[in-house]
Amino acid sequence: MELPWRKYNKIKERKSELKEELREVKEQRDRYQEQFKSEKERRSKLSAQKQEAEEKLNKLQDKLETANISNKTEKTEKTQLKDIKLSVEQTKNILDKLSTISSHKKDLVSVYSTGGVEDLKDFKGFKNTLSSQKISQITSERTQIFFTDEKAFDITLRTRPFFSDSWSLDNSFNVKKVDEFIQEKKHWALVSAGETTILSEKAGNTEKIDEVNTRVENKQKKGGYSQDRFERKRQEQIQQHEDKVEEKLEDLTNLKLLGNKKICKELPGEYLGGFDSSRNKDAQTLYKFRLRKTKPKT
Repeated sequence: MELPWRKYNKIKERKSELKEELREVKEQRDRYQEQFKSEKERRSKLSAQKQEAEEKLNKLQDKLETANISNKTEKTEKTQLKDIKLSVEQTKNILDKLSTISSHKKDLVSVYSTGGVEDLKDFKGFKNTLSSQKISQITSERTQIFFTDEKAFDITLRTRPFFSDSWSLDNSFNVKKVDEFIQEKKHWALVSAGETTILSEKAGNTEKIDEVNTRVENKQKKGGYSQDRFERKRQEQIQQHEDKVEEKLEDLTNLKLLGNKKICKELPGEYLGGFDSSRNKDAQTLYKFRLRKTKPKT
């Protein structure tokens, strides 16, 4: 039979062991809580940075689009590319002149491309129509409308991707697709977090028909909400703005969207890219017509 005092000592030792185990578990729990808190703060910060980066991306998209200069041209034919901004009226003037050109040889090429010409229907036939140098010149571009009489001249128009991809070889240039888009009545929504402008437009003539302004916090104030709470509040404000914009747009026809891609995805209409909110909200901003000029380097 075990003596009482020995039994008491064993219980006391076991209690000490359990206390030590409990202390270690608590320390481990505290470490995990600290790690979780740090990870939560890191994710909240990354979420805010991602939102800010997306907004900057939309604003700077116009400025970045002209930075792609082809490196596929022949080494002996080095060129310098330059975009010249065009008004809608200047673009219509170019299209009018192109529409008067005809060729009995049926050798006038028109290309509408929103991504890469490699995706054009009957690309093999397209490649057989033009020289490899000319193909290289076209494939270096993104959204473009390209007209060429290979032995005489090229016209490259950069613009919004409002058309479907196609190409044609004919006795006249196919200017109808872009001309009809210019001439039809459209509605445009220039969307950003907290501020959206709605325009009516036809043939470059714009009229502001509505505007939605909602308070959306962009930066966390010192001593204000925690990062998590600030981000939740900001998302709620953006959602409120989105709901108000959607209500304004629901009855509009032929609607084109520019701006914050994340918000535009939730709205009715066709998304055609970003815009620089620091610029005038005019027809040039809507269409973004540019004439690509190619000239030999000096």
